[in-house]
Amino acid sequence: MKLNTIIKPLDIVIFFLAVVIAIFSIFRLTQNNNKSPLAYIDTPNGSYVYSLDSDRSLEFSGPLGITKITIKNGEAFFTDSPCQNKICIMSNPAKQNGDWIACLPNRIFLRIEGTDNSESTSGLDAISE
Repeated sequence: MKLNTIIKPLDIVIFFLAVVIAIFSIFRLTQNNNKSPLAYIDTPNGSYVYSLDSDRSLEFSGPLGITKITIKNGEAFFTDSPCQNKICIMSNPAKQNGDWIACLPNRIFLRIEGTDNSESTSGLDAISE
């Protein structure tokens, strides 16, 4: 039995469509890695988004009073809060994707989303390394 070895026009269309999809997928994957991390701050009065690329001091009002958050050298941290135990101020700075700090008594929540700010940007985790 002989197989038909002639390439049909539909075969060419399917091949080029697969190549276009592959190129588009690679472009989208590399484009998402260029985002810088963002600080998302949720307060009783609203939600705010700030880049970690520029240094600034921020003040937010909560039920207990004013909470101060500082963004400096790519890190965000609480510098002052009217809460009793000051656990939010003693927390480590938030700088990587998934880091968060909260002042629960004053209802201020800070989280970092976006590309990791860590030095290991190879895309490998501990298992695949």
